[in-house]
Amino acid sequence: MIKVGLDERLGIGLIAFIDPSSPTPVLPLVTYYRRIKPRLELDLIFPSKIALRKQFENESWLSLLTEFNANVLFSSNASPYIGNFQTNIVNLRSGFGYERQVHRMLFVGVKGGIQADINTRQQKIYASRNDLVAKIQRKLSPFLSINVALVPTKFKR
Repeated sequence: MIKVGLDERLGIGLIAFIDPSSPTPVLPLVTYYRRIKPRLELDLIFPSKIALRKQFENESWLSLLTEFNANVLFSSNASPYIGNFQTNIVNLRSGFGYERQVHRMLFVGVKGGIQADINTRQQKIYASRNDLVAKIQRKLSPFLSINVALVPTKFKR
């Protein structure tokens, strides 16, 4: 952390990838948090997320957010191909989120909005990023996700 205060935090770092299908072996990371008003927060994790979050009295939060989302799906002997494959999906999601603390260490939430595919590709497992089996393009689509988080009391918000 470069700067730590009650209402503001700034940190930098690096993310290292060991997956040969990754487009880059290292990615810089910048985190920034700022309490704008007593119950209004800005949360930035570059390059993956920006959120404006409003806290309510009942230990719940409503967020307006934009975030990168990445998933890897594995398939074995998927027709029409023989072998083991991975499908890498990277998309940009924008929408709203709601989180609520339901127990001292348990949070549940829901996010919904619109997602746009940035890159969807299928390749053999452990193959080079350039050895594609398929490159897939999809249109804008809605998304909905449900989240559950167990947060140790020491790190409670």
